Amino acid sequence: MRIALDAMGGDFAPQVLVEGAYIAKDNLDVELVLVGDEAKIREIAGNRELPFEIIHTEEAIQMNEHPAQAVKSKKRASLVLAVEMLRDKQVDAVVSAGNTGAFVACASLILDTISGIERPSIGITIPTLNHPVFIIDTGANIDCKPVYLYQFAIMGMSYSHSILGIDNPRVGLINIGSEETKGNSLTKSTYTILKSIPNFVGNIEGNDIFENKADVVVCDGFIGNVLLKFAEGFAYTFERMIRGALADSVIPRSAKIFVDNAINNAFSIYDFSEYGGTPLLGINGVCIVAHGRSNAKAIYNSIKVAKKSVESNLLKEIEKGVASYVR
Repeated sequence: MRIALDAMGGDFAPQVLVEGAYIAKDNLDVELVLVGDEAKIREIAGNRELPFEIIHTEEAIQMNEHPAQAVKSKKRASLVLAVEMLRDKQVDAVVSAGNTGAFVACASLILDTISGIERPSIGITIPTLNHPVFIIDTGANIDCKPVYLYQFAIMGMSYSHSILGIDNPRVGLINIGSEETKGNSLTKSTYTILKSIPNFVGNIEGNDIFENKADVVVCDGFIGNVLLKFAEGFAYTFERMIRGALADSVIPRSAKIFVDNAINNAFSIYDFSEYGGTPLLGINGVCIVAHGRSNAKAIYNSIKVAKKSVESNLLKEIEKGVASYVR
């Protein structure tokens, strides 16, 4: 299996991409292709053997650039070249921690969407006490139509079954109340068409995400991104509050060590580097979107997600789901 890395994408590129590639090389049976500035990649490698193919380019799409304009104007950008390799079947998947909007635009333009899917979508896995919950969309689509959310639900079910191993995943629509009449015009109209899905459990509220009421949570990208950033921020802040309280307590130092280890274990499940990236669903190709602030560990885990997505035939699962539900 060959996986292309956008070596110039992300806040800490190319350093973490190269280091993450080395971790993957030692732990995964994959061939990696690094697309980026060869001189910088070799400088980071130093005296180490460089067991990767390098596709050289000095052009990159920056995080603050307009996505569509950057993709159209920067034909030799590392992201563009990596996605073109996927289109040409030179690689089986692409991983990028760069400009998410540019990744969505690039993949949509070069690879196109799966038949029956109008908009690609990004989801994220949220850990809970019982099992992971998949939230879709988390930022790819800010302005949505009911049919988009319906298609997100189908793709989310496919991902939940194929990658997370959940049989007959339940679908919930995020809303401000559980009643069918609650919400705005988008959620009301979406509720009506989601009722055709046998495993639709109705509206769920934000707190229900952690209460095992649905396996797939559907929302537009604006709401999903706010949910995601809030969860990240809350977990980070809550961990610091607990550590601060522990430091000020009269618990014996020997006991604090055990408590500190317990805190590390508890909050590690909310560390995005533990999960890596998530697939851009609905695209004709395996494209893994990694966090812009990814470290080497996160890049390694993103490569693992890419590998699992290819091995589990995720695209076929989505195509099968679309054939079953989308008319």
